[in-house]
Amino acid sequence: MLVSGTFWEGASFKVLKQVSSGKHQLIVSVAIIEEYHKVLESDEIVEKAAYKRELLSVTFKLLRMAKMVKPSKKFSVIEDPEDNKFLDAAVAGKASFLISQDGHLLKLGRFRRIRIMTPEDFLNFSD
Repeated sequence: MLVSGTFWEGASFKVLKQVSSGKHQLIVSVAIIEEYHKVLESDEIVEKAAYKRELLSVTFKLLRMAKMVKPSKKFSVIEDPEDNKFLDAAVAGKASFLISQDGHLLKLGRFRRIRIMTPEDFLNFSD
């Protein structure tokens, strides 16, 4: 959601705007930030970043304001092991929602007490 909210003005962008207004708290971990930086270095995103510097700086500001967690528990419930880091952070941060466009996470629907939904569904739910 961070990448799509940074470079495209769809539902993810609107969720990030709500975060920047203080309506919601963003929860991240070192592993999530490392993945975000890795994606930013991909050819497709490097090209877009040249034209979206302002939006990129807004996302970096949100990351600085985010609740940084250090998960003490590592889960292994998703088919793609790389996606577990989002569950780890959500549990550590006592999140109510995990907003994602990832099919593996969305397939769960819920993990513990955390509702997992798309940015579109979250916007409809939170309005």
